Amino acid sequence: MTKMTYVDALNTALEIIGNDGRYADAKEKLEALRDSIAKRNSERKPTATQKQNVEFKALIANLFAANPGKGYRVSEVIAAVPEFAGFSTPKVTALLNQMCAEGNAVRETEKRVTVFHA
Repeated sequence: MTKMTYVDALNTALEIIGNDGRYADAKEKLEALRDSIAKRNSERKPTATQKQNVEFKALIANLFAANPGKGYRVSEVIAAVPEFAGFSTPKVTALLNQMCAEGNAVRETEKRVTVFHA
């Protein structure tokens, strides 16, 4: 089952209303609301943090490319990338998990030790 968005819900309501003349005013308002939500969702720009995270993920990708086949624990990634000095383990773990979701990294767990590699 997929997650229903507001636009999907409004489309369903409009489909149910159909061309029934009794609900013309409601249909007009629902269509305007649907169009407004769809426009707002399409115009979102990445936040400053999201833009910065793209740069951080590129640094991790460069690390993986420099040593192909080598697996890195999160603490090793923090130590190997000078720009990550002062970063917390959860912050770097989140970046690595995003890279895994995008298909740019692989996460493996062996004997309760999690490593990431390209």
